Amino acid sequence: MNLRFLTIILFLTFQSYALTFKSDGTVVDNDGNLIDQTNQDQSSQNSKGSYNLNFKTNFSIDESYLNNLGDLNNDNIDDFLLSLMVDPSAYGAQFYDIDYETAEQLPRVPSYLVYSSDDGKYSFELLPEETWSKRMWAVEGFKIDDRRFILLGRNGEVGKPEENPGEKIAVIEVNFNKTIPNFVNTFFEEKKTVTAALDTFKSDDGNTYLVISNYNIFSTKPFNVYDSVIYKFDPNDGFSYSNLLPYAKDKNAHNGVRIFDFDNNGQLDFLAAAEIWKTIDFEAKPLSQFPGSYAVLNWLDKNKNLIIRLEPRFEFDHAGFDLNVLDINDQKYFIETSSQFLGHLSKDVFKNSALSIYKMNQVENYGTLNISQTFDLGLIRATQSKTFFYDFDKDGKDEIFINNYLKNRNYFDLIDNTWKEVPLEYSLISNSRNQMITSVLLENKDENCAVLASTYLYQKNKTVKLHISDCL
Repeated sequence: MNLRFLTIILFLTFQSYALTFKSDGTVVDNDGNLIDQTNQDQSSQNSKGSYNLNFKTNFSIDESYLNNLGDLNNDNIDDFLLSLMVDPSAYGAQFYDIDYETAEQLPRVPSYLVYSSDDGKYSFELLPEETWSKRMWAVEGFKIDDRRFILLGRNGEVGKPEENPGEKIAVIEVNFNKTIPNFVNTFFEEKKTVTAALDTFKSDDGNTYLVISNYNIFSTKPFNVYDSVIYKFDPNDGFSYSNLLPYAKDKNAHNGVRIFDFDNNGQLDFLAAAEIWKTIDFEAKPLSQFPGSYAVLNWLDKNKNLIIRLEPRFEFDHAGFDLNVLDINDQKYFIETSSQFLGHLSKDVFKNSALSIYKMNQVENYGTLNISQTFDLGLIRATQSKTFFYDFDKDGKDEIFINNYLKNRNYFDLIDNTWKEVPLEYSLISNSRNQMITSVLLENKDENCAVLASTYLYQKNKTVKLHISDCL
């Protein structure tokens, strides 16, 4: 793509805003202000030096989300997506107390593909405007043969639970001229949904499937915005319904899903970070008989399902947000982030947050694993909190890092059979105002290291500042 004088016009209902992408990699707005530019004082540093990227929009932003897309441009460095949530208060509305019509009228805000450039630093490109979203935190990169795609869980969840209009999920095909992206195709699902989590997998016959959690159990198609669906995806024809209906626990909101063969028996397994259902009133009565996150071994073969329940850290207030599996010396651990869910109409919908670690042992079907260790994360809420595994101390085993943090930039290390918090002493974004930080870990295989891209989770701003750390 020739970026010399490419101009993208962002239309609002009452004004337009222009970004000009110049050949030297800089971006200026229609007032001549520099936008896409690393800190000039750091321009002489090598690829391992820390630097900033600034994303200037013409919209008021409430929250920001970072998702690792894997190595899309085949240069052995992970790429990622910055997506945003519109700030309803800037348009006279209050988040989580918005009716259907008001939610529909809120503007969609940009998303950015942030990709590694030839110089080893990150640059960014606006996604096509038709894929922008009112709110989107679930994103996945995937490949089919030599073609590359980005799955966008466009969510639009800004209003009352019973009145969320949802948005259509999308898949963008992206090509690269060396490391520079070019968006060549966009596919949309035909119905709007409220996507909370997603993942992809390939079947034995080579077909690609998209697992879309819209909170509820799986349906053959979305009869309402909360029905979860598994689609078959064709790179030429787009979405079709797979009619797959594997096990998912009823009356639980599935905030996080992962599909992979974590017990190495040749069959796909399912991890679900689950939030208890409660009545949407001030009593907030539990509706789930068995709260807590869970795993399903041999997920696609109902005759061989083995369902493992995980002790809920917050009992009948439990809201799991991310669940993963870490293998250390052939011992597997379930790793979960969670919060206390007080109810949709509570003054504090969520409070408290925890990292819980479960040692995987043999259990019977529907058996429960108890928490081995738990840590207070010090967050107001753990929503959109994810785990990354990386060998920070180069001792030959991975440690645990949580993408969201407030005061403590720590990772969690298994030392003498006990998990301990260890300070992460690297250049991360300044937090002098004691804000919640969100980050994403990005591996550089050529340098045998990783960087952390970080920003403020809650923005209340029109410019998003992103910090890229030193190589870890």
